[in-house]
Amino acid sequence: MILSLHPTIMRKTLTAHPDTSSAARTVCSCLFLLLALFLGGCSSQPKAAGVDARYNLSYIHDDLDKHRLDLFVPEKVKNYPMLVFVHGGGWHWGDRRAKIDVYGDIGRSWAQAGIGVAVISYRLGDDHPIAEQIGDVAAAVAWVYKNSGKYGADTSRFFLAGHSAGSHLIAMTAFDSSWLKRAGTSTKILSGIILWSGLYDVPDAIARAGSMARKNIWYPVFGKKRDVWTQMSPLTQLLATDDYKAPVLLVTAERDLDVISLQSETLGRELQQKGIQVTRVLIPDEGHFSEVFSADETDSVIRQSILRFTGVIPATDD
Repeated sequence: MILSLHPTIMRKTLTAHPDTSSAARTVCSCLFLLLALFLGGCSSQPKAAGVDARYNLSYIHDDLDKHRLDLFVPEKVKNYPMLVFVHGGGWHWGDRRAKIDVYGDIGRSWAQAGIGVAVISYRLGDDHPIAEQIGDVAAAVAWVYKNSGKYGADTSRFFLAGHSAGSHLIAMTAFDSSWLKRAGTSTKILSGIILWSGLYDVPDAIARAGSMARKNIWYPVFGKKRDVWTQMSPLTQLLATDDYKAPVLLVTAERDLDVISLQSETLGRELQQKGIQVTRVLIPDEGHFSEVFSADETDSVIRQSILRFTGVIPATDD
């Protein structure tokens, strides 16, 4: 499908011309991400060598497609680490499927490298406030942990990863133990989490946002009460608990949004203060959106970092 070539064309175009302004890079990246998010579900399900793909698995037993996930596991391999991936999209947009199959490409690529990957959907937007979104993510995590063993995963090596809004949701699920408890499990199942270009201090992010962003993105999902913003901040939950102990891979892009870079720095310091192992990774020559489109490439920084973090390749390997 021709559309499947667009992410690679976009990324190479933006990185091949050093004179391209960061503003132009951001605008072009946004346009391609919007295409990925809004052109509708991917009609084809490409096969990848060495990958066993299972599509449309329900993690909550209802008729909602947003309560389904796609599972990509190494074919004819046992005892691989398992990872749940949560997409971004500002808590309003996105899906595990897209016309430009960004997240499916990530799942297939990482599974080829030796990681089981569950790419989930979850409810979004004005009708589903932040608590419902975190609840969906927690339910998906619990389902994958309970069921991935039957597909050959080693659930003693169980990881969560999310990008952008997905990183916020993963962090809330990990740092506030009540969410996984409600889903029938606990944070003790987690071997580590990958927080990738997320926001972790909601009051600070809202204070920095423009009026249009507050009205159209923040308020519909998080409401207008500061105590709710504080409660739904991963940083607040981290500081309030000693329950979370697992290592954290904290990732940002060189050309990421300033507020994301600043909040990631703050979160990293607080994690270290609590004695939690933190690995910091900076993805060079990428922005907040373009970093996603390169994540399936075999030599990408994010892919190699996750392979090391999950133990698929030794940490000392290049």
